[in-house]
Amino acid sequence: MRILLHDPSAGGHHAAMLRGVLDALRAEHDVIVAARPELLEECGNVVADVVPLSADAASGASADLDAFDAATAAVRPDHRLHLYAIRPVLARWLRRRAHEVPTSVLVISPAALHYPRAYATPLSPHEWGNALVKEALVRAFCRRRDAHAVLTMDPLAAERWARSARAPAFALPEPPVPPVPAVSTHSGVVVYGALSERKGIGHVTAALSSGADGLRVVVAGRADPDYAPLLDRELAALRGAGVRVEEHRGWIEDADALALLASAACAAVLYVGHKGTSRVLVEAATAGTPVVAHDEGLLGALVRRHGLGLTVNARDPAAVRAALIELTADPAASRARYAARLGEFAAASSPAQFRRAVCAPFATDASPRSVAGPVPTQPRCAPS
Repeated sequence: MRILLHDPSAGGHHAAMLRGVLDALRAEHDVIVAARPELLEECGNVVADVVPLSADAASGASADLDAFDAATAAVRPDHRLHLYAIRPVLARWLRRRAHEVPTSVLVISPAALHYPRAYATPLSPHEWGNALVKEALVRAFCRRRDAHAVLTMDPLAAERWARSARAPAFALPEPPVPPVPAVSTHSGVVVYGALSERKGIGHVTAALSSGADGLRVVVAGRADPDYAPLLDRELAALRGAGVRVEEHRGWIEDADALALLASAACAAVLYVGHKGTSRVLVEAATAGTPVVAHDEGLLGALVRRHGLGLTVNARDPAAVRAALIELTADPAASRARYAARLGEFAAASSPAQFRRAVCAPFATDASPRSVAGPVPTQPRCAPS
């Protein structure tokens, strides 16, 4: 089968997803990749035919879908998979005629209707409205004649869609993580990823404004331009409190990022209001580094259920400080305490597990009510 794999994004962990899906599919299918040059560069050596996308393809939903259709016409695939079906793309997609080529989508940020019951996470009126709109868009896509399957990284959303949608729904784990470089020492806290306010650096700053003199804090990743001034102030506040801050700004190669995670005593994933999981959680687990996570949502539920570290209310500076100090006071002991559970969690995103999940929608016996799973890294309900 010839599959067109389309991703108009760049930055963050998009390269890991594109590379992971490509490697999984090309074991059984002929894959053509449509992506922006910068994303292809971040992916490294892409072993596939490539259709380069211009920067215009990322400038809006209409331009993205125009580029998707143009690539489809150019390569004439048997199937096509859109890897970044965010809300505006789905909304614009529904205004277009059904395509003759069967189409699947990966919904990166699923509707969070199950969060209050499954994860004991309340939704604000705005969040309820946003979740209802996303749910309606996904279900409308699934009713289209060209809809083949919908994929998501939230298994509870996949279960809900599989029970009632016409197109099948499948759950994906995080893509495989490369081997972790060996490091000789472990100390301090690391905050890694696409640096923005939602990454919770402000919560780390509030927590370590006292009582953390000499503690090592590593901040690594590409900062959003609008957030950079606030990030500068937050890091200056940490330094003023006696914290040893290390900065690694900009694009970071996988090996370097994993080395930074492995060199820390713990990773801070204090994402308040975050919907979905986090690749940083799988990367930290692969590096053997326990985490301190916000106690709400899927992310908090995963940490509690699988014993990956500590969960706290990120809005409580004293609780965050106590958790960070607990995991950094004796790095060897804290890493040893969580090592087995971290290893089990990381194994659920192995190449074999990920390949099975990615290829399931394209199997000849895929059922219109099927779900690829259960995914071992995800909880089915909130832990007691």
